[in-house]
Amino acid sequence: MPEKILYRHNHGDVVSWLFSGQSRQHAGGQRTGTQFTRRTLPGGQLAQMGAPFHAMTRTEYVVARRGGWREEQLVGLAARVSEQAAMWDGRTNLPAPLHLAKSADEKHPGFVDQEGFGG
Repeated sequence: MPEKILYRHNHGDVVSWLFSGQSRQHAGGQRTGTQFTRRTLPGGQLAQMGAPFHAMTRTEYVVARRGGWREEQLVGLAARVSEQAAMWDGRTNLPAPLHLAKSADEKHPGFVDQEGFGG
């Protein structure tokens, strides 16, 4: 099972990168999706149909313009800040810098929810 690994994949003349990791359910012991899909689940295990079947997460990156950076550096940096939580074993809904900024903003005594999303 992959655990936070970057894979390089060539699509003809376009290179993309896949950042893979195991899902939180898989890391917690829910392994049905490792060996079966909903279509290949044996009849004796139909009670598992309600369980999560995913085993891994993945995020794809494509570098449009690398500027003065190496492509590997850009993808590595993007993977580090994308959805990986800064202080806990989980995921964030926003890239880590935005998640931390939003959290700090919402905790500020002068915070006003101008977009109506609650805070």
